[in-house]
Amino acid sequence: MATISNTQLTLSEQIKQIGPDGMIMDLVNTLVEDNEILIDAPFQEANERFSNLGVKVLSHPTIGTRRINDGASGDVVRTKQNRELIQIFEARPAFDSLLLKSEVNPEQARKNQIMGFIEAIAQAQADAIIYGDNDDDPDEIDGWATRFPAYSAANVHNCGVASGSVTTSIYLCQWDARRNFMVYPRSAATVGIEHEDKGEQVLTNSSSSKRYDGYEDMLRASFGLNILDDTCIQRLLNINSAMSGDARLDSDDKLKILNYAKNLLPNKGKRNSIVYCNIEMLTQFENAADDKLLGVWRTADAWGDPVVMWKNMPIRMVEAILSTETYASS
Repeated sequence: MATISNTQLTLSEQIKQIGPDGMIMDLVNTLVEDNEILIDAPFQEANERFSNLGVKVLSHPTIGTRRINDGASGDVVRTKQNRELIQIFEARPAFDSLLLKSEVNPEQARKNQIMGFIEAIAQAQADAIIYGDNDDDPDEIDGWATRFPAYSAANVHNCGVASGSVTTSIYLCQWDARRNFMVYPRSAATVGIEHEDKGEQVLTNSSSSKRYDGYEDMLRASFGLNILDDTCIQRLLNINSAMSGDARLDSDDKLKILNYAKNLLPNKGKRNSIVYCNIEMLTQFENAADDKLLGVWRTADAWGDPVVMWKNMPIRMVEAILSTETYASS
């Protein structure tokens, strides 16, 4: 039997969304991920069309003692240019007008599909920020895990697991309008997020090449990382993903490593610093907050929603961070 792969909304798929009253139902998307990494990130307009050019300081000048009749030696601040790519995710959901116009509520049917595409783009964006790899795909940004893969780097810290592929990472991030921020394309009308209703178009089936009338939307997310100071990102890796026994967050001096990483952030992480982790690590932080241990406590945000804090840093969940990372060596 032939397998049919269809990337367009079909009658059989649409029928699944019709309720007992004949109306299109709201979808309950159980595949939604909680990726809070974009809640805090400041965005700036890039200074190039699809990239952003900055300057990193490599070394400070050597300073000598001024002696009488001897003067002082000259030196220079060593710098290098740093160009960051802007990645673009785009989707074009299309709907056969014959199918859409047959619905009692065509706008709801269209909305259900578009909301699914928006969630898929958001998940892909979070995944790129963590695991994007420009070597694998030249149109993709390098994510945090790719930039900081080994604990030989000063801002990467080993948490003890010596082998296997059941590990995870915790990231401490200090957002800063000069050192560490996100960018969107130059002269973009919005902050890199676009939705355009293309209206009714003549569409072409990708398999049969037959043409038909349909409605099309364009969804696009354009974004890039701009990290001019690597100390703004501290990665704790090789953390056992298990939530009990010797793998707990409070074992094997993990909290001492967390303290050390915090103090390596600019100004010791006193401003705009966030802890990003997945659900397993967040659960352990929450358990510590319940027991009032390890400097973890609870508060509420401006809307009254509960927030778990470690010292002065809110702890955000990023489901894009895997619990199946492979052991990273030095």
